[in-house]
Amino acid sequence: MTKQTLSTIENLAAANTRMVESYNAAAKTLATAYCKGVQGALARAAARRSALRADKPSMLSEQAREQWLQTSVKWNDMVQQRLQAGTQSAITVMDRVAVAATSGIDAATQRVVMIDSPAVRQFVDGVVALQLPVAQLSAQLADKVAAGAQRLEERAEAFVAKVEQAQADVVDVVAKPAKRPAARRSTRKAR
Repeated sequence: MTKQTLSTIENLAAANTRMVESYNAAAKTLATAYCKGVQGALARAAARRSALRADKPSMLSEQAREQWLQTSVKWNDMVQQRLQAGTQSAITVMDRVAVAATSGIDAATQRVVMIDSPAVRQFVDGVVALQLPVAQLSAQLADKVAAGAQRLEERAEAFVAKVEQAQADVVDVVAKPAKRPAARRSTRKAR
């Protein structure tokens, strides 16, 4: 094969590998963002439940209310553990698929390079001429998807931080009840 043909085959393989890696990174980022979002929602629910510990009237006895709160804490912990385990399993599978795909691209590239026939060379040049622009566009799209997934993860992290701040505020409010402003008197003017 000519140097130009080898170069274009390697460019096609590199673009396809970059696309696979970008989609893998995007998928892992989305999985992580989902996990963080659910953890934030669970933390928010826990904060609301912890606000129930304040001296508010309840239909439940004190013992039943404490048991309910302890059970909900255990439930949240179990859901978070399963969520993290599931997310890690999904990420492991995504990594394995990406490795298999990139290995396949590398193996196909090596096999095509080994074949040296004028007919095959002409066929490969035609396929590469058609596929290289598509592969490059797909790689650019995959990079944009990965960047969007990163922004989603940042939003999920901000949500979790906001929930944690709300939890701290709830604890402060429960610790120190808010003072009510003094009532204002309304005055009427004669017309």
